Order: sequence, then C-alpha cells, then structure tokens
Amino acid sequence: KGGYFPLIISKRVEHCKNLYQWLTSQGMKIGLLIGEVQPEQRKQVTTLAKQNLIDAIVGTKVADEGLDIPQLDCFHLVMPHGNESKLKQQSGRIRRHTDDKKFPVIRDYVDGGMLYQRMWVSRLKYYKRWGYTIENINGQ
Repeated sequence: KGGYFPLIISKRVEHCKNLYQWLTSQGMKIGLLIGEVQPEQRKQVTTLAKQNLIDAIVGTKVADEGLDIPQLDCFHLVMPHGNESKLKQQSGRIRRHTDDKKFPVIRDYVDGGMLYQRMWVSRLKYYKRWGYTIENINGQ
C-alpha cells in the first residue's frame, strides 16, 4: 500500500475478481465494486473506505463514476486506454481535497505493443496537463 489509499480500476470483471482475491490473500482488506455487487454492499464499501477500515478498492466502471471517497489518493490504471475524458473522470476519484492528503499518485501500467505505447503517449500528455509529476517512465 505504501501509505496510500488506492483505487484500482479495470474494465474486466474477472480481472477485478482476481485482483481482489490476490490482494485479500496478501492480508489486505479490499472493497470490491463491480456490477454483481449489490447497491447496499457498494454503500458498505464506501462507508468502510470513508472510515479508513479497508486498504484499497478494486472496481470496474462502477467505480469510475459517482464514487466520492475523499481519502482515495492513488489510482492504479491496470487496463489502460487512451480516452481523455474517461481518464480525467477516473483520476478525479483521487483528486478530492482533504486537509491531510498529499498530492495524489497515478500508477499507470503500460504493456508492449504499438497501440498501447500510443495510448501511453496520449495519457502522458494528459497527466502533464493536469499537473502530475511523471516519474520512472518505462522502468527507467
């Protein structure tokens, strides 16, 4: 976790379930927000997160929109894309202000292949425009 409260987003439900299971097996308390999770369970995840009783949230597009947990301060984009408005909305989940929050961090995972590299170049421009400091590009 590294002192952050992360939101991990993927568009694939099975991917989210696997991440949830693996992180839970590592001893972390994880909130899962996917379409199969009933609204009252989603509300419970939000409540636990606001009380700092879970370590991270893993979710699909359910976690993209309308998720208001000011404590979130790290966003893991584990299934990258090149859509600026979607990325801005996703990363906006970690930009909610609290008095004790440090500057939010985005962990962006880039796979090989020209398509993924082009999407990364686009995201890099967006991140810079939004005021993020870029570190450790391509593992260097």
